[in-house]
Amino acid sequence: MSTEQSSFVWPAGIPSPSAGLMDHLSRTMRIKRIPKRRFLLEEDEISNKIWLLEKGLVRCYYSRGDREVTTWFMEGVNIIVAMKSFCEQRKSKFYIQALENCETRYLEQAEVQYVLSRFPEAKDMRIRISEQYANLLAMRIRATSMQSPVARYQYMLRHFPYLQGRIPLDIMASFLDMDRRTLTKLRSRQKNK
Repeated sequence: MSTEQSSFVWPAGIPSPSAGLMDHLSRTMRIKRIPKRRFLLEEDEISNKIWLLEKGLVRCYYSRGDREVTTWFMEGVNIIVAMKSFCEQRKSKFYIQALENCETRYLEQAEVQYVLSRFPEAKDMRIRISEQYANLLAMRIRATSMQSPVARYQYMLRHFPYLQGRIPLDIMASFLDMDRRTLTKLRSRQKNK
């Protein structure tokens, strides 16, 4: 972890910070590289960081019995946060895991509170980040509420093309709410068309 002072790319869809806020973030955000398969957050931990994923791919999931259920994926450049745990400072029910080697920056809870009190535009950013997470969850519901496994798989191909070849089949199956064997059959049928 370091606090290198350097510029960084701001996520699309989030209002751009003022020069003052960008300068503050450049000075206070800590840089951390997270190796593939490592966790940004584990179940029963309290989330105390908001992450800027600059490069890489992460997923959020929870355990249902002996199965993992993936709720969303996020690739760089995006904001990563376990919203409920972070905002309420309660134990998380979710894991956030790096699926690739990731380059990140983060702010801890106290610094986020300072930014919200000192920079009025940060409140608009918080609203937009919340909207993005609501949209992710809506897409997840849409992906898994379709009647057939074929429809769910086709939805994923259309709406998440960046995942193809980047995630293991068992993780893709956990997102689509199907078992790996069903997904393998669907993929081979798709290739044979």
